[in-house]
Amino acid sequence: MPDLRELLTREAEGLDVPAPPTGDVLSRGKGVRRRRRVVAGAAAVAAAAVVGGAAVLGLGGGSDTDLDTAGMPEPMVGPVFTVGTTLYYGDALDTAEIDDKAVKSIFYTSAGVVVRHGDNSASDGGGPQRFSLVQEDGRVTRLDLVTEDTVHATDSDQPYVAYGENVDGTLEVVLYDVAADREAARVDVGPTSEGWFPVSLDGDTIFVMNGYEGAVKVVDWRTGDVSASEVLSSVWEAHGGYLGDHEDDVPVVRDGRTGEVVLRGPAGGGYFEVSPDGRYAGLVDEEAEMDGEQPGYVVYDIATGSSVTIDGMAFDFGWTPDSDLFKVEDDLVTTCDTATGSCTETEVDLPEGVGEIPMGTTCRSVVGKPGSVCDEPSGPQPPEVRLGGRSYES
Repeated sequence: MPDLRELLTREAEGLDVPAPPTGDVLSRGKGVRRRRRVVAGAAAVAAAAVVGGAAVLGLGGGSDTDLDTAGMPEPMVGPVFTVGTTLYYGDALDTAEIDDKAVKSIFYTSAGVVVRHGDNSASDGGGPQRFSLVQEDGRVTRLDLVTEDTVHATDSDQPYVAYGENVDGTLEVVLYDVAADREAARVDVGPTSEGWFPVSLDGDTIFVMNGYEGAVKVVDWRTGDVSASEVLSSVWEAHGGYLGDHEDDVPVVRDGRTGEVVLRGPAGGGYFEVSPDGRYAGLVDEEAEMDGEQPGYVVYDIATGSSVTIDGMAFDFGWTPDSDLFKVEDDLVTTCDTATGSCTETEVDLPEGVGEIPMGTTCRSVVGKPGSVCDEPSGPQPPEVRLGGRSYES
């Protein structure tokens, strides 16, 4: 007579168990390495009030894709930036070419680096915004996603781009799967007369504002639940379960689950930008930088409240996918450890003029002194630089 173990083995062998979607495995695998996650649902932010039944349109069941995701590779590390339409990435500073006229910004996802590009480098009024996915081996895939005058956000642990759009007077948030190259979810948030929606993506939660000065809505894109936050005043910086915000005009970092202030900056201005994995927050104060009142870029450890000061101004730096800082100037890429403040320099062969201020452009959009406006164009312009982990959508 067969024993119980043998019977169970026979039964198991007869079961038809489908393989899980590759995208789900990737997302969960990378999620294990995260320090913190936003808890999804109506309780995502303290004092949130449910505002109605949102419809979930076309939720995706995973990332079924022809793109190579075998072996669940480790997430990309090291500096990521573009010079002109050439993408430099990783500790080895490998390169990939973007087939378009100009790069607008760079996003980190679990499927690779997503580059937003188009006819010019402008975000506001710059025409169609196209997207390409760059994998670690340098392969570039042009995505079917095209938007215009739209703010975008990603979560580096997931293969998605999130954005909001006005569809016949209704604000809808959209989740686009860049690995599968298709829309994964669309949630009806509510009526709107606006056309531009600040947004952040963190786990199952999309934070969106109904216009630049509008109320903050918290959306669970998996369930379609929508709630209105009575705490948050901004949604620009949400990573790793934390959000940059303000309280009584003081920059703060809040816990995305409770709305509790976990880090408070100095009074007097500025705002916090949260690092891609949610471990650090950099204090950005443009006025203090321009007036010479801020000695460097102050970066805080959110868990401990300790800080380091790194020589340079905030907009000189981008974030690496693993939350170090880097800047690009001349033929040098400087990478700074956000835990210690120590920096190392790497020589790289870049086109002539990188790091110079292009004439006739806003200097904030390139590596250089932020906040000032340059003179009218005069002669050849140096190639524009876009840094990973930095928003160019405001």
